[in-house]
Amino acid sequence: VLPGVEEHLAGDGRGRPVAAEEANLVGVGPGVEVAGDEGRERGVAAVRCRQVTALAEFIARHRGDTPFPPLVTGDFNAWPDSDEIRLFGGHRTAPPVPGQVFLDAWEYADPTAPSATWDAANPYVAKGGMPSARIDYLHIGMGGPVRVRGVRRAGDVPVDGVWPSDHAAVVADLSVS
Repeated sequence: VLPGVEEHLAGDGRGRPVAAEEANLVGVGPGVEVAGDEGRERGVAAVRCRQVTALAEFIARHRGDTPFPPLVTGDFNAWPDSDEIRLFGGHRTAPPVPGQVFLDAWEYADPTAPSATWDAANPYVAKGGMPSARIDYLHIGMGGPVRVRGVRRAGDVPVDGVWPSDHAAVVADLSVS
């Protein structure tokens, strides 16, 4: 369990854990799967910075000797310019693990394409009154043979009047060279 989850969620009855475990990524090999939901509450940047530091350290310990860089996907519930996203990336500030830098795949997206994965056009999001934002990511460790060819949203419109989720999915086209 990543640091700060219990103290942040204590007393709200949700008790949602954040966990990381080793996974076998189809076609790639060993990897790390991370799941959790810190929530969208304001004022949790310090907690999230501790969590992304723990996540970065976990990845460094389990990296192995594969030539492929780590790929970290998920709902970070944080805007791109937030302290925790800049810290985790490690290229706009000192990284939590020296030498371990992650690029946000969204940097390769068409700048004119919609990127808000938490979109107020979605009624599940609109009822909360929060503005649209990009809070779901694919982070790719620098180095190695993986390149981002493009990034886009999916599941960002209703099907037969039903929205698939409160978040749009992140779809990345990757190539191996």
